[in-house]
Amino acid sequence: SVPAAEVFMPRCPAISPDGSTVVFTFQGDLWSVSSEGGQAVRLTAHEAYDRDPVFSPDGKSLAFSSNRYGDYDIWIMPVQGGAPARLTHSSQDESPSAFSPDGQTVYFCTRRTSTWPLSNTVHRVPVTGGTPLRVSGFAADECATADGETFVVATGRVKPARLRYRGSYQREVYSWKDGGDPVRLTENRGYDTNPMVDPDGRIYWIGDQNE
Repeated sequence: SVPAAEVFMPRCPAISPDGSTVVFTFQGDLWSVSSEGGQAVRLTAHEAYDRDPVFSPDGKSLAFSSNRYGDYDIWIMPVQGGAPARLTHSSQDESPSAFSPDGQTVYFCTRRTSTWPLSNTVHRVPVTGGTPLRVSGFAADECATADGETFVVATGRVKPARLRYRGSYQREVYSWKDGGDPVRLTENRGYDTNPMVDPDGRIYWIGDQNE
């Protein structure tokens, strides 16, 4: 473990469903710490880079992304650490976005089934492994869901680091449900990204709305 005061520039925080634990990336590995602060416990130890942790609904498992075999693939492991299992095998970088309510499926955005022009779309893969399947056909660079039926997605080429961008590549947030058309939720001049949905269906995102 490492004292919290020594952790410099942690990244990719994820909070457990009960709010008691935060898992984050530090120096290429995943670490866990109480949401009240304290000693951080190392969960992975590998020369590759582990990032983007996502808690399962019951708080017992973590999906994350790792480039252990070159490109970033999706892995899953117990929340207390242990041997991870690889869920995806692709030449495209892939990171988990959300679990299904029963914890049996991981949703993610990928270009693996795209033709030109290349666009990310929402896919799903069982936590036990298997062939990933495409969920939607429209572009989605990021996605979130609380019920596995309604998805909140962000799409647009502009990167969040490009502050004050105003143009046609602007990223916006949409809501989509199987069998319907996507509904645009944001109309801001700045980018809108990183959508999140809480168990009650409330939607949160990061927005660059200052002029």
